[in-house]
Amino acid sequence: MKKHIDAHCHVFNKDILSTGIRIILGALNIGQIAKFLDITHLDKLIKKLEHVINFIDIGINNDTEGIYEEMQKVYNNEFIVTPLMLDLTYVSGTIKTNMNKSFKGEEDQKIHKHVRNAVTEYTKSAEKQLGNLSAGEKTQVESKLKDLKSKVNVLEKKVELFSKQKDNLRLFGKRNFQKQLKHLKELKKDNPELVYPFLSVDPRKKGILDIVKKEVGKGKDFIGVKLYSPCGYSPTDPVLFGTTHRYSPNEDCLYNYCIKNDIPITAHNSDSGFATFTNTSKINGYIYNAKTDDIEDVNKTIVFKKKVDILKFEFDEGWIEERAMVLNHPKIWNHVLNKFNGLRLNLAHFGGSGQLNSFINSRNGETPEYETYSWAETIFSMLQNPLYKNFYTDLSCFNQTDDIKLSTFKEKLFDTNPDIQNNILYGSDFYLNMIFMDSFDDYLTMFKTAFGSDFDKISMINNRAFLKFTD
Repeated sequence: MKKHIDAHCHVFNKDILSTGIRIILGALNIGQIAKFLDITHLDKLIKKLEHVINFIDIGINNDTEGIYEEMQKVYNNEFIVTPLMLDLTYVSGTIKTNMNKSFKGEEDQKIHKHVRNAVTEYTKSAEKQLGNLSAGEKTQVESKLKDLKSKVNVLEKKVELFSKQKDNLRLFGKRNFQKQLKHLKELKKDNPELVYPFLSVDPRKKGILDIVKKEVGKGKDFIGVKLYSPCGYSPTDPVLFGTTHRYSPNEDCLYNYCIKNDIPITAHNSDSGFATFTNTSKINGYIYNAKTDDIEDVNKTIVFKKKVDILKFEFDEGWIEERAMVLNHPKIWNHVLNKFNGLRLNLAHFGGSGQLNSFINSRNGETPEYETYSWAETIFSMLQNPLYKNFYTDLSCFNQTDDIKLSTFKEKLFDTNPDIQNNILYGSDFYLNMIFMDSFDDYLTMFKTAFGSDFDKISMINNRAFLKFTD
């Protein structure tokens, strides 16, 4: 019997994606929620803390094999998985900076203080509103505020535990790339029929094209390539794209190698996620200009308007969105496919759940701001382009909220557009998706319920086509 396939997941552990960065990812979301919610949303804030605690526990309590086994507890070995590497070596730029140091002394506590300060601000605001409530409502809210403080204390204890283990406090552990390479090779060796890893490629890494040629392809440990350009480069960097605008079969670049060897590429593509901590990036290639809604070819250092000071733990609102927009908008990828029509490419996340929601609303006669759905609209048009026969998108890390349900996507976009149905992939983004879910079982159930009999299509048929499986 054919197995399902998860086309987008991760198994990096505490040695790779350190405690610091995991808490940062969650803390930023918590801070934003605590800043904008009122007392009627107290349950939502508590739930967010529970999700982050669960997310951290999965990573810090397991090695690579253990995280894989956590995933297969739900999949019951009925799923093939494609764990994606994430090379964060250059996320702070090409020059060694304070980002490569451990948080020491009071520095590591800044991570937790961000959470505590946000929650404290929220709690003070909530307590001021208690006088407007009935006796019964007041008792309920006071109980929930007590629970909220308890959850913050739990998170604080986890930070304190790892502050005693210097190796685990490194934002990016030594030999990050080599460790992931080693762990995934071992996982592949132990599970040859169920694990098909993707190698992370950053064009700034010396000799990366030679590494790809050695490690990726038929009969090798890695089946595909993973790209994450918001970390500080353009998808049209010469190492990836070459130096000419017209296709030449003899050009020595990543995309040409992947076409010749039919190697799939998965590229992060949403207006959220993760991004470079630097406030400038030296870019050689195309970037997106939101003012003109077009791409432009540059070879210069670009300066981001939204600033980050990681050691002070200060982030301008919208810093991730700006970097993602400039470096990774799907219109840049459309330019890639204009040159490399046959590239086997998956632009992951379909632009993101929020983008999909706005795109669906725009098709229903509403008028959301263009930036809120330009990603999803562009990817949708690329899916409909008959020249892009090997182009796909996945629905990994789908964040179901009051505004957007997976069933709505299925009904309004999937069912009504049969021309794109063969190019939609199932992916989980485990275990990063645990930031948004109560359990991994809930995530899988959400997809099976929303897609019904079509779940086999997106998790078996389409994923096999993308990966070029012939069984």
